[in-house]
Amino acid sequence: MSVFSLSLDRSGASWAQERLRLGQVNVGMWVVVALGLLATQPQALQGLPDAVAWALVVALYTLVQAPFDLLGGYILPARHGRSGRDLAGWLIDWARGVSVHGGALLLFGWMALGVAGALGSWSAVGVLCVAGVGLVAAQGPLARLLATVRLRAPQQGERRALADAGLDPDRVQVADTADRSFVGGWVGRPGRERLWVPESWMSMGAHGREVVLQRRRHALVSGVRSQGVAAALLFNGLGLALTLGFVPAAGFGSTSGLLLVAAGTTLWSFLGLLTLPTASRAAVHQLDRWAAETVGDPARVGRVVQRLDVDQEDETRRSALVETIFHPVPSPSRRVDVLRMAPVPASNVVPWRVARMALFTSWANLSWLSRAVHCNSGRPELWALLPGD
Repeated sequence: MSVFSLSLDRSGASWAQERLRLGQVNVGMWVVVALGLLATQPQALQGLPDAVAWALVVALYTLVQAPFDLLGGYILPARHGRSGRDLAGWLIDWARGVSVHGGALLLFGWMALGVAGALGSWSAVGVLCVAGVGLVAAQGPLARLLATVRLRAPQQGERRALADAGLDPDRVQVADTADRSFVGGWVGRPGRERLWVPESWMSMGAHGREVVLQRRRHALVSGVRSQGVAAALLFNGLGLALTLGFVPAAGFGSTSGLLLVAAGTTLWSFLGLLTLPTASRAAVHQLDRWAAETVGDPARVGRVVQRLDVDQEDETRRSALVETIFHPVPSPSRRVDVLRMAPVPASNVVPWRVARMALFTSWANLSWLSRAVHCNSGRPELWALLPGD
C-alpha cells in the first residue's frame, strides 16, 4: 500500500521527517479528492434517504482515513520509541476516537440538512457557525470523550506554584494522557476557560515550571487566546459562506450538495494550513518574550523550549520554507534566536493557536483535514487539543 511505503521504504528518516511526509500525503490526498468532487459535481447516493446517505459518506471518509491513522498513530510512534501501546490497545483507542469524531460529523451534517429543509441553506450556515462556537465550549469534554485524559486537582505544592505564577489554582486541572505530545492549554469558551496543565509539566523543576505557567498566564490575560479562538471561528464561518456562495450545486438541501460543501470547506481548510501558521508563529514568539520578561531570564525560556520540543517535533532546526508552510510553532533554534534579538514593540493582535483551533472547529464545517495534518494523524488524544507551544 502506497501510504505505508511513504514511510517504511525510507530508512534513516527522523520522527519529524516521517510524520511530515505522512501529513503531506494525507492532506494532499484529501485536497485531490475535494478538487475532483468540485470538478465533477457527482449526484451521489441518490435514491437513499439523506440521513442514510450522509452516514455512508462519513463511513467512507473514516475508511479512507484509516490507513493514514494507523501509520501516524501506531506504526511511526512504535518505530521511534514514542508509544507504550500495542496494536490492540491502539485500535481500541482509535475506535473510540473515530466514533466520537464520526458522530460529530454525522450530527452536524444531519443538523444542516434538517435546518436547510425547514429554513433554507443560509440558515444552515448560521447553525454550523454556532456549532463551531459549541465545539469551543465543549473542547474539554470532547477531549475526554475522544481519548483517556486523566484529570486531577492540583496538589498543595502545585497550588502554591500556580498562585505564584498568577494563576487561579481553582481554574487549573492537571492532565495526563498516553501521548507525549499532549500540551493541554486553555479549554472552554473565552471568559469561562479552565487550564489543563500536563502532568509532566507539573513535575518539572521549579524554574522550568515557572516558564510554562507564565506562558499560559500571558496567553489568557493578554487576550491572545481569545483572539485565536475568534479568528479561527471567523475564518471557518467565512469559508462556509464562500463555499455556499460560489461553489455550484453546493448546499444543504441534499447529500450531494452537502458533499460539495465538505469538499469546498476542505479546500478552505487547506488555504488555512498555508496562511494561518504565520499568525500562530508570531503569537508563540510574543508569549516567549513576555515569559522571558516576567522570569527575567531569556536563556531559561530558551532551555525550556528546547526541552519540551523533544516531546513534540524533536526537531531543533528546520528550513525556513518548511517552517513557513507546515509549522505553526517555530523550531526551538528559531525561538531561541528571536529571544536573543532586541525586543520589538508587542503587537496587539497575535491570535495564539489560530491555525490549530481552526482545524479543530472545522469539524462543524465538515472539513476532512482536521485529522489529516502531521501533528495529530491517528492520535485521538490530540484531535480536540492539538499539540503546540
